[in-house]
Amino acid sequence: MTPAAGSSAAHAHTLLDQSMRRWVGKPSVAFTLPAFIAAAVGNGLRSAGALPDTTSVMRTLLETEGTRLARMFGRGHTPDDQVTITTPRLAAVAIVGLLQAYSRHPGAPDGISDQLRHHGRQVQDLVCDGAELYALLEAGWTTPIPAATGTHRQGGAASGARGGVNPQRRAGQPRVRPRHRDNPP
Repeated sequence: MTPAAGSSAAHAHTLLDQSMRRWVGKPSVAFTLPAFIAAAVGNGLRSAGALPDTTSVMRTLLETEGTRLARMFGRGHTPDDQVTITTPRLAAVAIVGLLQAYSRHPGAPDGISDQLRHHGRQVQDLVCDGAELYALLEAGWTTPIPAATGTHRQGGAASGARGGVNPQRRAGQPRVRPRHRDNPP
């Protein structure tokens, strides 16, 4: 989920905090997704829970829901099976954000991107209980994705590079391999 143009991450955090207070005592939301999307969402939630700026409450929620979805839908279903997901509303907001990111990935085929947007907007309609929250989530479908800053690992098998780019390594310096039991000094 990308904050709307003109809004800030602090505003988004405040808005989500207010929404969580409204959601106390409300039931979880239920929706269906194709099994292959549910498995990808489960893995994405677990990864999002491991981000360094994630609060402990959000980390626990994302890791718990992500593990549950990945285990439940990662095996035993054909990709076209429709599976029902029942999850807390805050996790559903995170799922919308993941579906937004997945649908906008440059490597995603158009047919898959359309399917991700369709399902993401359905979840968005279920979870939004106010105009401000809806506007915040809606902006995530259209707000430009910021360019990489060089602080994230780049390269990898998809780009043909061997390993990641280390912006702190100067040109001409040897690559330093971490010590490991299989990599003695």
